[in-house]
Amino acid sequence: MRTIVLVFSILVAVHATHVAHAKDADAQQAFLNGARLYEKGEYAKAVQWFRMAYEAQPNWLILYNIGQCEAEAKQYARAIDAFEQYLKEGGDAIKPEQQKELNAELLLLRSRLAYQQGTALFEQEKFTEAAAAFRKAHEMNPHWKVLYNIAQSEAAAGHHGLAMEAFEKYYALGAEKINLERQKAVEAELDRLQRLVGFVDIAAPDGAEIFVDDEKRGTAPLSGRLMVAAGVEHDLKIVHEQNELYRRKIKVSGRQSIAVAVQKDDVPKPEPRALPKVVAQNDIKKVVKKEPPKPSKPKVSTPHTASSIFVKWKKNMVPTGVAFMATGGGVVAASLIVGAVALKRSNDLDGPCKNDICPPDYHDKNDSVDNLSKASNVLLISGALVAASGAVQFFVGKKRREKDRLVNITPDVHGNGAGIVMDGRF
Repeated sequence: MRTIVLVFSILVAVHATHVAHAKDADAQQAFLNGARLYEKGEYAKAVQWFRMAYEAQPNWLILYNIGQCEAEAKQYARAIDAFEQYLKEGGDAIKPEQQKELNAELLLLRSRLAYQQGTALFEQEKFTEAAAAFRKAHEMNPHWKVLYNIAQSEAAAGHHGLAMEAFEKYYALGAEKINLERQKAVEAELDRLQRLVGFVDIAAPDGAEIFVDDEKRGTAPLSGRLMVAAGVEHDLKIVHEQNELYRRKIKVSGRQSIAVAVQKDDVPKPEPRALPKVVAQNDIKKVVKKEPPKPSKPKVSTPHTASSIFVKWKKNMVPTGVAFMATGGGVVAASLIVGAVALKRSNDLDGPCKNDICPPDYHDKNDSVDNLSKASNVLLISGALVAASGAVQFFVGKKRREKDRLVNITPDVHGNGAGIVMDGRF
């Protein structure tokens, strides 16, 4: 703060000289009003006057005062914009040491802006986004207190492994600086998380990057085991020199530890591509003179005609005849079974029925016997016809096949033995 006030005082004096020679007296008065309010600590009002002075008479020196007021008012985004514009418009007129100091100030402001955003996201219960914002703030301006915010956000998001890592770092770095009440709360949270966390011990080539669920968790060699949420499937990936050495799904139980070892030789090597064949100079003429092959005519399938279907049917007469005979025989057998049932029921009616006259109680049974007899006759005639048709097809087809497949058998006797020679179509 002492350096800021000193620079501010110098800028007031310098700018007062510029404004004194300006034609617009309102710009000078606006600047002086802003300076008085800044000294009183009324930064929100002061920045309004500085902006009025800049609008009346744009001068890059005023941008520094605007940035200081916005920073003090914790309007970090607007402060960053003002300082960046100040560096851009000032250019080489700004001394190197002041540029260096202002760049450090910008880094601090960006860290505070990220922390501010993380707090707002946590209040909105966007815990994963809040943890990312807090981590960004910690990377730009490391401070052990921010680790507590990271741990809280990760725990609320259900990222138990990341939460435990952050709590342990916070507890170790804060040490005696943490008050007793906070220490007890952190210890209780660590005890709870231990039951919800598993461990992964990774051995990988130096420089390999370790990713868990697409989030970078470190670079090999790791200082210790990685903590991951227990009972949840995680995607573990190890990348070395842009080559993926290892990738698989892992799942650990609470307080369980698994080991993963990966060697540099595990990198899959790409298969060599065949180089294009080089044509010799003497062969160029041959290649040029070579005529392209004539396109072959497409094969047209012959449509099925009545004659072709008839020929195909003739070739299949033997198996078709066998099928018909078997079917006919089955129908005849069924007729015999039905006839036997009808005969048995007819014999049962011989007692009560005299001279084909049956009492009323036996009319249904008598009708049933008549129906079975008729069904038996129909089945017998149908089966006989089908079987006879199959027999005709079988014998006709067999004769045609024997005629087509004529085979000559000739005995062959020689000094070392004897045999037969078969000549014909098979």
